[in-house]
Amino acid sequence: MRVVQQQQHNAGSDGCSFDELDKAVFEDLHAALSRLLSAEEEYDIWEAAELIFRDYHDALVYLGSQAPAEELKHALGADRCLCGTVIENCLIQDYDRGRGDSFLSLLIAEDRDFRLVYGLWRWCIEGALESSGFADLAHQVKDIKELSGTAKSDMKRMRSSRQLSADPDSMIKAADDPNFDKLIRVVFSLLRCGRFEEAIELSDGMGVPWMTLLIRTQQLLIDPILIGADLTKQEKARLHYRKLTYQVMKKAIAETKYSMGIRMVFAALAGDVQFLLPLATSVEDRVWCYANAAVQARLNNALELDHPVYAPISIEGIFEAITTVETPPYYVLMSYLMRGAWNEAVEWMHEYCKKIEKSGANFSSLYRFFGLVASACRILKYEHDDNYGRELVELMIDSLLQKKLFSLIPFYAALLPKEEAMKKIWSVIPYVRTETDRRRFIHALNKAEFDGENFALHFGRFRIVEDVHHLDCLRWIFICGDNKLQYALAEANSVIRHYLISNLEKDASAVIKECENLKLVDRLASFVRNTDESEPSNQDTAAAGVVIDEFNNHCLYLSAQAHCTTFAMECARAQAAAKKLAEDERAGGEWSRQGDLVGLSQRTARAERNQSLHERSKIALDACKARTFDAVTSFLKHPGWRSSTKKDWARSEQLKALRERFYANILNMLLRDLGMCEDATSILDLLPFLADDDPGLYKDLSKEDLQRFLLDVHTLAGRAME
Repeated sequence: MRVVQQQQHNAGSDGCSFDELDKAVFEDLHAALSRLLSAEEEYDIWEAAELIFRDYHDALVYLGSQAPAEELKHALGADRCLCGTVIENCLIQDYDRGRGDSFLSLLIAEDRDFRLVYGLWRWCIEGALESSGFADLAHQVKDIKELSGTAKSDMKRMRSSRQLSADPDSMIKAADDPNFDKLIRVVFSLLRCGRFEEAIELSDGMGVPWMTLLIRTQQLLIDPILIGADLTKQEKARLHYRKLTYQVMKKAIAETKYSMGIRMVFAALAGDVQFLLPLATSVEDRVWCYANAAVQARLNNALELDHPVYAPISIEGIFEAITTVETPPYYVLMSYLMRGAWNEAVEWMHEYCKKIEKSGANFSSLYRFFGLVASACRILKYEHDDNYGRELVELMIDSLLQKKLFSLIPFYAALLPKEEAMKKIWSVIPYVRTETDRRRFIHALNKAEFDGENFALHFGRFRIVEDVHHLDCLRWIFICGDNKLQYALAEANSVIRHYLISNLEKDASAVIKECENLKLVDRLASFVRNTDESEPSNQDTAAAGVVIDEFNNHCLYLSAQAHCTTFAMECARAQAAAKKLAEDERAGGEWSRQGDLVGLSQRTARAERNQSLHERSKIALDACKARTFDAVTSFLKHPGWRSSTKKDWARSEQLKALRERFYANILNMLLRDLGMCEDATSILDLLPFLADDDPGLYKDLSKEDLQRFLLDVHTLAGRAME
């Protein structure tokens, strides 16, 4: 399991890994539920979940102070709840084979009411693993033999002083001895933990054999071979001593002459819940008080013996008695899970969530557990309120979203009605940011029988009316398969058109750069070519050609713009070099007239260097002009922005706006640059192309832009002629 692997990994590292453990629990639960959903053989989800939370609790204990105390409580509560849920199946497996030879096994196997109460009692004693409450002293006893030796010496001293004898009433005097009172309380603590053999050994060491006999009566609850399955009348008659014993203990409990420790032992043996309950300080001790009383009463009733002590004998009555405002939710939920009351469990979880959601605290761990129970109920088709179950599963999804475990969400969304599932998935998509998470999310959607790429396409589609990061949305489409490349490039073109029309050329350039890095055009061309070889389709080829041409036209526009800008910078440098050369020539003439040969020599050398720089600037300028002219010509001649279609009216109008604005923009930039270098010839060479009906560039310009451009050309040509 991931929790165990994470714990082993942490054993060799120094860093805190609580977050990793927390996420590992979600992943393990998802794996268990997935196996439940797909398993053909019988699979016990509750046993698997109990093991997950037990490992999680152990891992948190290993982390120590690095693990939040509240999370430790959640892990323990979930583990204890699931222990109670699976204990019935464990009892059936353990006792079913002996039903023909053992009265206890037969009772457990055939009487479900007794089995539930007995399971709750076993749950209490097997869970008494911490030194607290009634079990405190039992965990302080490290060496029971050493304690027994101490007890024997103490009892020998008491008997020699005639403080203790075989008569139970002698304990009245012995109880004043602090050592004896502590030993009696240790016996009670051992009874609470179900450690009957140790309690018998201690009582033997204390020299009170009658107490040993009383404790041995408790072994009927754990040793199935003590009573056979079919009791004869004679065997039942011999059990009459048990009834008398309970009557004696009931009277002793009421006797105030005995110490509190002695009366607590009698109450534990007789199952007197009314005496022990006020002394219990924890939930599990209170549950044990009721369960111990109920199992004693039910066993006596099964043996046809009158039970002198009142106690609730049903598991519903026990949990109803212990449930208060302060009772942890895991224990309340366990009362429903143990008896398979799934509808009541789901309803209670829903009401509890409504009650706590107003507090504003973080209940992610609790929602995780409730979501587990609700998900299992829906997978196993247990009867429950569908609306309540749906809301609990949605809380599980919210917890996964909070932990950024996006790839697990589609599985739980699939447990919701289709429309609700679609809405939930759509609400999650904006939070999935990284490419890795998005790929995993799409894969998980496909695995959960959703169309992952369809979600990606719809979310990545250009939406002008929404204030979103359009490039980030496009990345959802970019990670889809090659069969979506044409759609991806078409949507990229839509975003680029929007940015260019909105004068956001930097953003448009970012989209183009992303597409070029992903080699969308090359991949689409290769995909279309390979598709045509297997399944020829002129229509698909033409459609792909349209989007490729438009994208290339966008690239050519930005390239032409960049070249014009670079050309302007080269013109400025050439002008600066020419100006500096002219200044040096004028200064050289002044030095020559003054007859300063040294100054003249220095000025001459500097002029030669500036002349060389000027020549290089002219060469660079000519090369830059040629590149710029080629870039502008390629842009103006490219058909990508002219590929209008009647079906897509909005696209046609946008391309028309691009042609009108940016053709004029590029021509004006080129004209400005040529004016800086006083070159009218190049622009005059471009005029025949502008006047050509194919492609009809003059038709794309507005009347005002065309008039202004021709006037500027006329001015430049006139200045050149002068």
